[in-house]
Amino acid sequence: MNIAIIVRRLDGKGGTQRQALILAHELLKRAHQVRLYTLRFSQERCYPELSSGLSITSFDHVNTNREKRLADMLGRFSGFLQETYLAKRLARLIAPDTEMLNPHDSVAYRAAYYFKRRHPGVPSVWAMNDVPAFAWTYDRIGAFEPVRHSLIRRIIMRILDWYDCRKFIAGQDIIAVLDRFNQGLVRKYLKRESVITRLGIDAGQFSFVPHEPPSLRRSLGEGEPALLQLKLLAIGIFFPHRRFEDAVEALAILRKRGHAATLTIIGSPKPAPAYRERLERLVTEQGLGAVVTFAGEVSEADLIRAYREHDVFVFTNDLQTWGHVPLEAMATGIPAIVSRGAGVHEVLTDGGTALIVNPKAPAEIAAAAERLMDDPALYRKLVTQGSRFVRENITWEGYAEAMLALFHQASAKRGNS
Repeated sequence: MNIAIIVRRLDGKGGTQRQALILAHELLKRAHQVRLYTLRFSQERCYPELSSGLSITSFDHVNTNREKRLADMLGRFSGFLQETYLAKRLARLIAPDTEMLNPHDSVAYRAAYYFKRRHPGVPSVWAMNDVPAFAWTYDRIGAFEPVRHSLIRRIIMRILDWYDCRKFIAGQDIIAVLDRFNQGLVRKYLKRESVITRLGIDAGQFSFVPHEPPSLRRSLGEGEPALLQLKLLAIGIFFPHRRFEDAVEALAILRKRGHAATLTIIGSPKPAPAYRERLERLVTEQGLGAVVTFAGEVSEADLIRAYREHDVFVFTNDLQTWGHVPLEAMATGIPAIVSRGAGVHEVLTDGGTALIVNPKAPAEIAAAAERLMDDPALYRKLVTQGSRFVRENITWEGYAEAMLALFHQASAKRGNS
């Protein structure tokens, strides 16, 4: 099968980029022909170990000065119009012998639509990680902080959402999502049904190293009673829906109860500097400046080292589609406390593979951490069963097979071989 994987941008690192590149390699292993198409590509900035050896066509490498000027002009007026124009131009670069379109996430599905206009018999399976609706974006932001827009702006956003659904999204034969949470969003905002496919992780990269229960290590300060040590870890690019404040407040509870607990937060604060400032104020107000570390962006090697050097991983996200980071943590052997506000909790078992807590519930996070300190057997159980679950069930091979099944299903609906 000749497959075109379409990604908005391949000039940086992110879940969508990794997902598309690994899928391409898995499909090539199965003797399919795969080409990738993108608006921007930089091999050195986008997983060079994954992007090398792949056929990648980038619009920014072939576009004319006239096309660039027109795109810039549209961008000054409307990002929606600019990206729609670029998607239309990108569609013209897709090989005419393509038999299957596989757009990933935002904008790419518009390129698939324009290709299908010239080749109406070619099916498209859209891998959607986040709902590209203005209404959902502002609803999620509004769940964490006040959002004020003029009536005219709200009307324009609704019109653009309606147009996007009616013209571009309606042309997708199948929509693949990561969890039931996303399925609900697709029904609500896109008025479509969808199919769940689970992403994988690279078990070789996140090798298993058994963690010892924190109850077996005690901090013996001079003239002080023995205190339980507990190193908490949270990871994510800074956005309000990460709810890092819940981890900070849980830490405050633990320390008030006499536990020598610390918290490290890894992730870039650049997308949400105001949120970073709020977190820093909270840390200061709680008197936790000496025990909370904002580590910023780190290398892959330092990330894996952090997994191995901490005792418990905390995933506090709310209104979060999927979430692969706790799975990476579990693969390395660190127990995870996961919020029900993240789609990934759907595949986990409370007390079996992880500890599940309600969103926006610092007291529950603190209680879960204390369970792990008080019960070494439970800690060891989550270490072994959590890692085993990820390695046996969350694989890229499984994801590729699931996507291939959807490709064949879409082809059968179209009457293709």
